Amino acid sequence: MSVLAVLGIAKTLGITEWMSEKLSGSDSSAAKVASKVLDFASQVTGETDPKAMEKTLIAQPTLAAELKRTLVANEHEINMAPYKDRKDARAMHNQHPEQADNIADRIMKYNLPYILFLLVANCLAMFFLREYSAILAIVSNLIGMTLKSLFDERNCVTGFYFGSSMGSKNKDVNNPLKGSD
Repeated sequence: MSVLAVLGIAKTLGITEWMSEKLSGSDSSAAKVASKVLDFASQVTGETDPKAMEKTLIAQPTLAAELKRTLVANEHEINMAPYKDRKDARAMHNQHPEQADNIADRIMKYNLPYILFLLVANCLAMFFLREYSAILAIVSNLIGMTLKSLFDERNCVTGFYFGSSMGSKNKDVNNPLKGSD
């Protein structure tokens, strides 16, 4: 609903293509972007209902121009709306670390044996199903996707606990140009 309302507002402002690009992510990302745009529209128009916002913008072109400027000026904030909740993950982890630590421990402990098992299963499938190429392709693709997911889980856990790579941190510390924009 909010995505459609934002598209209506974008049409009123003449920025439909620009807004469609911002809303082109997943459904949850588009909803977060739409919510952020509606917040800006509410601040400018004083309305809380998307239909009322659109009517106000049509009736008052100066407000429409102001909203358009506001949206363009805050493009970075709109682009970052889908990722805003991620910054709270570490803060929440500091308050309630038990469950996250248990999940991370299981991922680090069990994913590697699963990965090794799937690699062996893939080799066996290649040997026993070599005459059935269609089935072999399906099995190999499914095993490959599962392997990638297991590796990605391990990567996410490692990234969460250790953050940015040491090389990246050292580069920022040793960079004499950093902060001299």
